[in-house]
Amino acid sequence: MQIVSFQPWENLGNVLDDEARKRTMLTAFFKQNETDAFSHTLLYSQLPENYVWHNKRKDKFWTLREKGFDLGHLVYANPSEGERYYLRLLLSNIRGPKSFDDLKSINGVTLGSFRESAYMHGLLETDNSIEQCLAEAVQYQMPAALRRLFATLLIYCQPNNPRFLWDKFYASLSEDYAYAFPAQRHKVLQMTLTNICCILESMGKSFSTVDLGDLKLDTAYLSLKKQKKLRKSLIFQ
Repeated sequence: MQIVSFQPWENLGNVLDDEARKRTMLTAFFKQNETDAFSHTLLYSQLPENYVWHNKRKDKFWTLREKGFDLGHLVYANPSEGERYYLRLLLSNIRGPKSFDDLKSINGVTLGSFRESAYMHGLLETDNSIEQCLAEAVQYQMPAALRRLFATLLIYCQPNNPRFLWDKFYASLSEDYAYAFPAQRHKVLQMTLTNICCILESMGKSFSTVDLGDLKLDTAYLSLKKQKKLRKSLIFQ
């Protein structure tokens, strides 16, 4: 399940047999951990702080950093991406894995999926991973994308305290509405709730199934939103 680049004139058999092309920064990290006691103590995201990646045509490998400094960053993923999200979650919490199967193993037993492994490691029992996911997304995603992510997390991860997450990230979730209507706090709140409600409905869920404490959805805003959506669909028809 890796992306491999090749030229149109290359023989695919040779491409698939090329060990250097199979090797990625992650799989080289796995290989490093088989013999390097120090890298075995690190999380994948900590590797660039201590090692340098050499991306040569015929060979790709990590070497211990002798000077300079770099920060590692895992490619973003959200729960709707399934196993890719749980793989990222495991890499963010497990030190020194030696293979993909190693990440899926508990006490010598290899589990069937990254999700199952994340659950058995206790990474899905608290809201910490969800909070971390939102905190990372806030840094580079627009408010509309954040609201979709928030709704996705409510459905796929079922946080224990969704109201805490709402309160912590509300400023980012509502930033575009707050900019458009700076003096209308109630309107900003309702527009944010309404948008999330519509996203939940598009995923087959209702707002009533989400526990956001004493926050109430003003149905007038929801009706207006649906009327606008209907008018748009009629225009395109």
